[in-house]
Amino acid sequence: MDGRSELEIKAKIRLRLLAIDKILNDRLGEEKAKELRQRIWQDLGKKNAAKSGISKPTVSMKDLYGDA
Repeated sequence: MDGRSELEIKAKIRLRLLAIDKILNDRLGEEKAKELRQRIWQDLGKKNAAKSGISKPTVSMKDLYGDA
């Protein structure tokens, strides 16, 4: 896989994640969606503590979603 197609795949994934995030906010409301995101990151962190797959994110949720 060349660098360009890899970047295109990453961009498509990010766009889909943003679309999912928008739907969560629209359907659940901003506060419930934020709680759900935090639980997902916590669950991912617990699973990754047992194996060395994807590392736990080092950016806080406040930095990601501008809740500062």
